[in-house]
Amino acid sequence: LKGDSIEAQLPGFPYEVILRVSAGSSLTPGWRAGLIAAVVLISLVVSALIFLFLLKRAEATYLLRTMMPPKAIRAIRTGRRFAEPLDNVVVLFSDIVGYTSLTAGMDPLDVVEVLNTVFGCFDALSAHHAVYKLDIVGDGYICVAGAPDTEDPVQAAVRMARMGLAMVEAMGKLQLPGGLHLRIRVGVHVGPAVAAVV
Repeated sequence: LKGDSIEAQLPGFPYEVILRVSAGSSLTPGWRAGLIAAVVLISLVVSALIFLFLLKRAEATYLLRTMMPPKAIRAIRTGRRFAEPLDNVVVLFSDIVGYTSLTAGMDPLDVVEVLNTVFGCFDALSAHHAVYKLDIVGDGYICVAGAPDTEDPVQAAVRMARMGLAMVEAMGKLQLPGGLHLRIRVGVHVGPAVAAVV
């Protein structure tokens, strides 16, 4: 006992260990504040990484939903193959008449602007007529009714016919760069199909 403190030498160590406790001393080590700061910093970094991961996952999910129906996404996420036979599907095919010769002399950026305008219009019509945009290949636009969710084939065919007529009508009214006027061909087919992700 030295004044108001207690000292003890701990035996059994190859070096001298002294434990000193006094009324004014604390059992809190000096490195505690640094450790707390490090834990807080690491927690913030981990939280930020988790947030970024969740943000990227939400973005990927949004992109998938723009490309595939929900039941196909669920199948793929669980590691299953998605292929579903459908009895009656209505498919609309559309392309721009004379597209290759029309665009041969155009600036590539103008071609992109024209296609964005045309397909943006078709996307709006697809949403209005409740048909599913399946694909765009070059100047071709493909959409379906009766898939991915099955429905009465007559109602699907009527809705798709209205979609085709609306597309032709819209092309006559569409304002395109340079006063360009386009015509489209539209074909509709009804029959069995297989919906699949390859």
